[in-house]
Amino acid sequence: MISRPVAIPLILLIAAIILLDCFAPAFVVGEHYSLHLDEAESFRCKITEENTPKKNWHCYTAKVTHYFDGQKWQKTKGKILLCIPRSEKLHLEYASLVESNSKPRLIENYPQSDFDYKKFMQRKRIFHTIYATNYTLPSAPENKDLQYYAHKCNTLLKQRINRSELTSENKALASSLLLGDKKNLDQEVRKSFSAAGIAHILCVSGLHIGLIVAMFDILLKYLHLLGIKGFCLNFRLAEDGFAQITAGKHT
Repeated sequence: MISRPVAIPLILLIAAIILLDCFAPAFVVGEHYSLHLDEAESFRCKITEENTPKKNWHCYTAKVTHYFDGQKWQKTKGKILLCIPRSEKLHLEYASLVESNSKPRLIENYPQSDFDYKKFMQRKRIFHTIYATNYTLPSAPENKDLQYYAHKCNTLLKQRINRSELTSENKALASSLLLGDKKNLDQEVRKSFSAAGIAHILCVSGLHIGLIVAMFDILLKYLHLLGIKGFCLNFRLAEDGFAQITAGKHT
């Protein structure tokens, strides 16, 4: 048997990953919006996620779907950080469309900060920010898929929590534990959970655990038809499943 060293393919694989990490938007995504910055007069973006707001801006992660070249809208791709003035008091939901003629700006690190924010955003494939001082909302959200209705349900649950009689700190904690939304969670609370070694509770929401439990219940529901052995097997599988979930949290 001829031995084949694994060092060479491993080095090639690492080199390919580094190249993809640095240059993916340029040569992998052929219609990436960054290739059309000179000819684009405005961009059309689709909201995908609400981010932590800045001092004067509401911030969203958005997909750039089209750019206007002066004659017609052209299809394009790529993610971008979209910022809307907070003075507008406008809340954009998932799949909302926004058109803006503001030019994208390269994301830079914050002055006097050791955190490499630019590289952090690049790993998310986000390279530019649009500060949309001028923008329009061309239409209602389109392509209302399952993810859209999931976000809608999530928003309704957040609104019910915010209308409750809980304090603002407890509302933020409830949203984090039940829905996985940590945007309004106090920094001291985060540190307390981290110091206690239970920060994973803030990462995996109670709703997610409930869905996992429901899935196990559906999968194991009819094992009782096997008689006593079915009941034992049901209990055993459920016990092993929850053991794996708990082990996964602590790793």
